[in-house]
Amino acid sequence: MSSHVRRLFSAGIFLLWLSAASAEEEGWEKVHVGMKTGEVVETVGEPLVTTKGRGFEVFIYDRGAEVVLFRGLVVAWTPPPGSGDDAGRQIDFSPVVEAAKEAAKDAEKQEQEAAAVRYVPRGEGRTEYERVAPSWRSRIRRF
Repeated sequence: MSSHVRRLFSAGIFLLWLSAASAEEEGWEKVHVGMKTGEVVETVGEPLVTTKGRGFEVFIYDRGAEVVLFRGLVVAWTPPPGSGDDAGRQIDFSPVVEAAKEAAKDAEKQEQEAAAVRYVPRGEGRTEYERVAPSWRSRIRRF
């Protein structure tokens, strides 16, 4: 009787392991360039090992699978064998470049808005301020 229970238990554990492995392999098909760190963990699960350095982060999984992130965005990955896409994806920095361009545009826009208006003290007690738009003269350096 106990050997029968042991066999059933072993078969149940094997089926559970098999379903977890197939679910993990299905998740690899959803990995794409530009995914964020949290999205990767939701899609393929927690990595066994994480390594960080100089803006890069590498998630290492079972069976030789890995994900390479740069500044929190996926730039490359290698899925486990048998997951459908055995080739993986070579390094692609396009999402990082696009994010940097957007950040530069936003910073430039904020800088322009900040430079567009300044307040100059006026009045007898210099307690009032006058709103002044920038002019080309304000950009000339005086020595």
